[in-house]
Amino acid sequence: MRKLKWVLLAVIVIPIALAVTAYAIISTYSFDEVKAIAREEVRKATGRELVIDGPLDVSLSLSPAVTISDVRFANAESGSRENMATLERFELKVELLPLINGDIEVQELVLVGADILLETDESGAPNWQFSPPEAASGEGTETTADQARETGRQQMPNLQSVSIEDSQVTYRNGETGESTTLTLASATITGSGDLLDLELDGDYREAPFSFAGSVGGLDRLTGGGDYPVKLEGQLANADIGLNGNIISMTTDPRLDLQVSLEGESLAAFSDVSGTELPDLGPYSFDGHLEGEMASLSLNGMTLEMGESDLSGDLNLDTSGQRPRITGEVQSTLLDLADFQAGSGGSEDENGEGNGSDSESSTDSDYVIPDTQLPLDALQMVDAQLQASVSTLRVQPDTEMSDVEITLALADGKLDITPVRAGFSGGELGGGLSVDSSSQPPRLAVDMTMEDFDFGRLLRERGLTEDVEGTADITLDLEGNGNSPRALASSLNGRSEIVGGEGVITNRLLAIVSTGLSEIMGPLLGDSEQTRLNCVVSRFDFQDGVATSRAQLIDTTTFSVAGGGRIDLRDESLNMNFDTSTRQTALVSLAVPFNVRGTLKDPSFSPDPAGTVAAAAKLFGSDKDPEEILGSILSGGGSDGQAEEEENNPCLTALGQTEGQTQTSGDGQQSTAEDGSQVEDSAEGVADEVEEGIKGLLGD
Repeated sequence: MRKLKWVLLAVIVIPIALAVTAYAIISTYSFDEVKAIAREEVRKATGRELVIDGPLDVSLSLSPAVTISDVRFANAESGSRENMATLERFELKVELLPLINGDIEVQELVLVGADILLETDESGAPNWQFSPPEAASGEGTETTADQARETGRQQMPNLQSVSIEDSQVTYRNGETGESTTLTLASATITGSGDLLDLELDGDYREAPFSFAGSVGGLDRLTGGGDYPVKLEGQLANADIGLNGNIISMTTDPRLDLQVSLEGESLAAFSDVSGTELPDLGPYSFDGHLEGEMASLSLNGMTLEMGESDLSGDLNLDTSGQRPRITGEVQSTLLDLADFQAGSGGSEDENGEGNGSDSESSTDSDYVIPDTQLPLDALQMVDAQLQASVSTLRVQPDTEMSDVEITLALADGKLDITPVRAGFSGGELGGGLSVDSSSQPPRLAVDMTMEDFDFGRLLRERGLTEDVEGTADITLDLEGNGNSPRALASSLNGRSEIVGGEGVITNRLLAIVSTGLSEIMGPLLGDSEQTRLNCVVSRFDFQDGVATSRAQLIDTTTFSVAGGGRIDLRDESLNMNFDTSTRQTALVSLAVPFNVRGTLKDPSFSPDPAGTVAAAAKLFGSDKDPEEILGSILSGGGSDGQAEEEENNPCLTALGQTEGQTQTSGDGQQSTAEDGSQVEDSAEGVADEVEEGIKGLLGD
């Protein structure tokens, strides 16, 4: 019993006595000395100064807790402000026994009101890379990444639980001077070793976020090597996933992350990105992001927006005067409406686009809009891109197929060459250039369309089922201005539409414009349709004025030829046409007519006095106008050409313009040398009798 008594005394009484003694010692200990010790230890570990202005409280146990307030931790000498971190309150609970072996096991760490600055200096060195005095004074010593990581393990505690409240972290790029701030309403970090579990809520540039997942431990953050990140959550009402590594945290950080993003509208990211983004409707994105901040690559990218999809590889280089984007992208379906502001190019109740800057058809006297084009955006970035799109939807009822383009943008000058695409059964080719650096901006188009099936286009648009025909179209135009109207008002160059056999109907004449069917419709006689032999429409453009070089439509029933001008500066029309019929009973109905008014409101009026002189102007010939028109209608010509032109009456019209001077887009004069050029251009079929601007499309 006596032995048991002493055993119990040793087990119970001695620890109590030791605790009482320890408390007596600590309670009489000067906490100012404790602060001094803490400052010295921090200075030895980091080479930085620690200042504690508030009181220090200690609670004793096998896991003693320390609470301090008003703490400041000095920044690097090259930092932009004096302190790297300040905090209102700091609570720390550590395991007592591991301290015997020199290990710091933090059971709980609480930060309240922390303000932390992470930044790089002008040379890119981070302020979270510490240089203890002993290491800094060493000469000729280099620390490898493994050594730095091992040193980090020795210096940094093992954190089991971290709680952060009402705090913020700011990242500042010392090379650019730009900074962003992340505010934490609450954050908890639990775990130990290389990976820590993380949950946080707050806002970034006033956009709310919440994330959960895992990140690397403190030794990874300060000791070098790869820093793992695996997070899922929400930012700006979008679901976001990050999975990968941030490489070389202590030198030049590089990203190696798989990124996913899905949300209802990109407009929610306007505050995050620092620029106003359009409301384009729901989207989803996935890709592998890698590289340094100044040179990032996005590989294996997939983007879905509305019905559109996009995939490929892109590179972003921000080291130059302007960001530069390079890469290749592909798409099975690209609907331009999905990339127009207003949830995928929505329409108002009248069926008009909802762009606030555009003029509605009821408010404007013009067809060509005066909407300002966003050409200034071309000076914000440089690019070199190749794109291939299986189906490009330009409008809900207009699609292009197998689109191939090469885009080059530098110093505000955009060149899209070559362009290849299929459209309404035809093949589109050529190029387009825009120079936004000139004042006013300059636009040039050099495009050709072979075998354009305008009958198919009219059927797809639901305008008429009965029209058949194909056309070859050539555009060689250039203009200057910031809007479509300004560009049209300054156009120089030429346009040409040449077509062959097909079918037209009385309904088509009504679609082209009110009034035209009343003049030409009777020429169809008892039939609702007639075979089309050919169409020729040629315009020369000079300073916004389109002057006809040839306007002809020839059918098995009737023919129309004419000419005149279209002034695109005010969209006024001054065209004259003569008609003829092959049906003797309808000869009295074949009267000349004039086209006046504007593109928006054209008027067609018969001219019984006769305006066949316009046909003479059309062909620039010394022959009698009636002889010219008769020659066209009969398929006649010179004796050497009679048989050939009888098979194709349009060759007569084309032949009459052979040898005339032409004004090209650069203002130079050119002359057709032989009939082969004319014959080569008479293969397709196209639109109309009126001008070639409004055409058979009825737009």
